[in-house]
Amino acid sequence: MTDRIIRKAEPTPNGWAIAVEVTNAYTDGSSRFDTVYVSRDDLRGRTPEERRQAIIDALDDDPLTGIADQPATAPTVTKAIETRMVAVYEDWQRWKNTRQEAQSRALPAAAVNALTNREDAAWGRYVTAIQAWRTAP
Repeated sequence: MTDRIIRKAEPTPNGWAIAVEVTNAYTDGSSRFDTVYVSRDDLRGRTPEERRQAIIDALDDDPLTGIADQPATAPTVTKAIETRMVAVYEDWQRWKNTRQEAQSRALPAAAVNALTNREDAAWGRYVTAIQAWRTAP
């Protein structure tokens, strides 16, 4: 039987590189080590079970789901930017809603300020995306 065992974590610029041992991965019974990258946001402030689940989800995440065997034609520049704009807007909206919720629950000022900074940074990324969209061919 093959088991996956979380062995170690090393910090990376955007999160953690997690080494996972896959026991009995080969016919001779030897193990294989896989590395999965998990963002800081997926792990910070989570319970051990939630962190373990985030690592399992990253292991099971197939980057080719839904796009395998599809033509590799490049989308238009404007379409790619519009897709990015939606993601950046949703990120800003998430930070805004979180900050508003923190204010309504009377969280400490330091927490609200930190959320406000994240919200402002996300808004800046959104404005940059709008400017790129306006100048795209």
